[in-house]
Amino acid sequence: MVWRPSSFLTSRWSGCGRTRIGREELARFFTLTRKDLGFIDNLGRGGGRGPAARLGLAVQLCTLPWLGFIPDDLWSVPQAAVLRLANQLAVFPRGA
Repeated sequence: MVWRPSSFLTSRWSGCGRTRIGREELARFFTLTRKDLGFIDNLGRGGGRGPAARLGLAVQLCTLPWLGFIPDDLWSVPQAAVLRLANQLAVFPRGA
């Protein structure tokens, strides 16, 4: 499946494949630092990433240290992890 930013914030998050993740893993791997937020928001560079791109980048940024790779299918990321990132970014996936 090819990831398309335009379809990123849809109700498909409710069908994430890996639905189990522990609280410790959530806190350890899915908490954004100030540096992470600066990179995601592209501060000081006249960036302007939209909500879907910001959330997608955050998911990729956090799954890399968690899994050791970025999954081809971002829908396999646990919904709890995506919602945690969405809350930190004040971006809310539709259907969540």
